[in-house]
Amino acid sequence: IVAAVSDFLDGYLARRWNEESEFGRLTDPLADKFLNISVLFAFLNRGEFGSWHSTTTQLIWVILVIEMLVAIYGIRAFYYKSPLKTTTIGKWKTMLQFLFVALTLIMIEAPDMVDLWGSGFSCLESDNVKLIVHIFAWLTALMTVISGIVNLRTNILTPRRQGAARRDEK
Repeated sequence: IVAAVSDFLDGYLARRWNEESEFGRLTDPLADKFLNISVLFAFLNRGEFGSWHSTTTQLIWVILVIEMLVAIYGIRAFYYKSPLKTTTIGKWKTMLQFLFVALTLIMIEAPDMVDLWGSGFSCLESDNVKLIVHIFAWLTALMTVISGIVNLRTNILTPRRQGAARRDEK
């Protein structure tokens, strides 16, 4: 949660103070992806969502595969010093992923919170919280798929078409 907030503040302040750098444009989208990928793998490793047959586990795998593919392309873009163009939907997707991670952490830590701070936090152990996390898993997976398609069109397909059109003009 702290990493997500600091990432938001870093981007916001860099734009506001006009302190954006080429390195930041290249690495920030990758850092977001690696943060989400590592946390989602940690959730799967802990077995928080049950077996492979768990719908939430399958949704996390959908998110992971798409994020890893985009991250691989982002590493290639970093190597060629051509940053990924971020889109509004991509920013919303990242925010939704961070919210999903935060809610999942709350669900995981709820029993310890009840033990530590008392029964006032017992509502966090309810099936309603698990349902909310499950709904957020669906929303996050859907937004990740949509963002992946938009990212593909923005960063791979459109530049290739433009390059082909330029070659045809010559």
